[in-house]
Amino acid sequence: MSISKMILYSSSLVAIIAGIAGMVTYGSFSHLEESISKAESWQTHLDQLRVTILITCFSIFLIALICGQFIARFLNKTISDLSQLANGTDGEMEGKSRGRQNLDGLAEALRQSQIIAQQKEQMEVLNKELQLKNDSLDSLVYRVSHDLKAPIINIQSLLKIIKNRIEPKNSLVDQSLGMAEKATVRLQTTIVDLLEVARIEKRLKEGEEWLSISGIISDVISDNQRQIKQWGTIFDINLGAADQLYFSKNNLSSILANLITNAIKYASPEREAMVKIYANKEGDTTILTIEDNGIGMDLKKHQDHLFQMFKRFHDHVEGTGVGMYIVKKLMEDNNGSILLESELNVGTKLTLYFQQPAENSLTTESIMLSESTT
Repeated sequence: MSISKMILYSSSLVAIIAGIAGMVTYGSFSHLEESISKAESWQTHLDQLRVTILITCFSIFLIALICGQFIARFLNKTISDLSQLANGTDGEMEGKSRGRQNLDGLAEALRQSQIIAQQKEQMEVLNKELQLKNDSLDSLVYRVSHDLKAPIINIQSLLKIIKNRIEPKNSLVDQSLGMAEKATVRLQTTIVDLLEVARIEKRLKEGEEWLSISGIISDVISDNQRQIKQWGTIFDINLGAADQLYFSKNNLSSILANLITNAIKYASPEREAMVKIYANKEGDTTILTIEDNGIGMDLKKHQDHLFQMFKRFHDHVEGTGVGMYIVKKLMEDNNGSILLESELNVGTKLTLYFQQPAENSLTTESIMLSESTT
């Protein structure tokens, strides 16, 4: 039943009761008036009238109270139903919204994962292509450099023959031949350095072993005796307990050869050439230092180009500017590092940091014991 019908029925019932009560009251007043006019006992009719009015008022009050309670309960139930409906709709809408957001998030995550997978595949393809190009480039550099070595040697031999056969001696011809010989030597040095650069990547995977740093230094000094005698270079070597190093032999030989030959050929003509080589350990790091008192360099001027390929800072000494690039690459690719300090007309100091395995001390002791027994 709707609230409008309930109100209509309740008001109609109240109106009927009020009408009946009015008719009864009117009849009671008529009997009372008639009794008074006839001088009859009117007290009884007055009592009846009072009872009728009380009953009528009480009936109207009771009906109104009952109808009001029904209407109030009906309204309360209706409002409660509306509230639940509203809450249910909001909750449903909120649930749908959250579900939609979750689905959107999941779809976005799937899309991102697909993009990442595609990018990974593209990176793998690019890496393979880059590796092939690097291998091809290394092979090309190696082949070209190797093929150029024989013609350079032939040219040098021909220059010597021509120089010895020319009679009479001509200063201009001798000067020209000397310049040609220097050019071929420089070209030969460049080819050798390019071959060394091409071999670096292949040598990075070489097996490492325990090496004697002093032994490799002795080999480098022996190979450079002509320059050492030319400059009268004095070596001060103190390696102590840090003489053993776990590294690739070829790589360590290349590093020390580049640094020691630089220390020799960049000696200062103003003082006796001195090269100090010393080492120490700090935890799992072996620190090797090569220090000279040569001509040095202006770091403020050359700081950004110290280890770049084909960068040279002195022109009075032959070179290609590849050696320091090779040293830095070999150190960094083997988890090491290099620090260069230099001052013009004072000297240069190079510090190498080699990361060593944790069992360094035990293995070193076993090597030293085996060497002492032999």
